Amino acid sequence: QGFPAADRFIIDRLSDEVAGLSHRASHRDAKSRLQQAAQAATGAAPDYVVDSAIGPGHQPRFVVTVRLGETVLATGTGDSKREAEQQAAAIALDLWPSQVNP
Repeated sequence: QGFPAADRFIIDRLSDEVAGLSHRASHRDAKSRLQQAAQAATGAAPDYVVDSAIGPGHQPRFVVTVRLGETVLATGTGDSKREAEQQAAAIALDLWPSQVNP
């Protein structure tokens, strides 16, 4: 049936999946999105500070604060530093731009 039929078949079956992947990827990479927003608004990049590691040494829970200059944007927690940073960035993005005056 040719290329047009194959194209319709793929689009009909995979368009929702592709859209979902794109949404999940952007949600997962909140740090990159926050950095882009911060640099566009202020010219500065956010800083991430590990405030504490709670729990036993073999299974710590990290608390991370993200700041833009002197302004605390958000705090996140996670089973890894990266997870805590991503959560802090996602929270900061939810509150953006109410916290920052460009």
